[in-house]
Amino acid sequence: MMKYQNQKNGGLESSDNESEDNSSPPKILPPQRNQINKCDTCKKRIISGGVQNFDEDELTIQCGHCHKWYHNACENLENFEKVHIQVYHCLKCVTTVGASIKKPIVAEHRYKYWKESEIDKNFQVGTKPWTDKFSRIHFPEFSALKVYSDGNEMNKEFNFDQDWTEPMKIKNKAGLGLEVPENLDIKRILQIVGRDELIQVIDVYLQRTITMSMGAFYDRWNAENRERLYNMLSFEFSHTKLVFTF
Repeated sequence: MMKYQNQKNGGLESSDNESEDNSSPPKILPPQRNQINKCDTCKKRIISGGVQNFDEDELTIQCGHCHKWYHNACENLENFEKVHIQVYHCLKCVTTVGASIKKPIVAEHRYKYWKESEIDKNFQVGTKPWTDKFSRIHFPEFSALKVYSDGNEMNKEFNFDQDWTEPMKIKNKAGLGLEVPENLDIKRILQIVGRDELIQVIDVYLQRTITMSMGAFYDRWNAENRERLYNMLSFEFSHTKLVFTF
């Protein structure tokens, strides 16, 4: 996959000669292949090791202190949190040994930010330093952009018999035949679908697609100081109550 990098001085460059493994499991010793364990909370069987296609409720993690296994859901642990944990402490052990240990940030400009071997490598696209620099760049107005006040104006002026060769911006949806509920914002969506609805987001600094609950996304959307940047590209809601608002 093509990655855009920049040198340490911040200049953007294109590079496709480096592959990245986005996997980042907690640093715990895995059990023997196909060893049968039980979730210490729900007592249901966990088959660890081997290759399995887990549903969200079947994803598991091992406590780095008591070494017992748990379903993520039984520990109220979401995937977007799990990828940043170095040593996990279960809810029982937290009271005695403290919170889980997060991966240290030693190379913020790299996807594998916790590895010292990444410190002297080039900046990677999407990481926090790269994103901060990119947001400060001023881009000139795109001269080829065609702007219409609304769909009615576009329908009158656009030649539908010719090729569409330039991008357009339509400021108002009137005349486009689009149906969008009034006063629909992220708070209203949360009220309709509920906090537990799972969505696909991109952990921007990690450049990795992962699951997150709508409630967790809403909390981070409204947070004054955001520790990480999450991007929800789309939301399939045909299975939710939101579909009845149209």
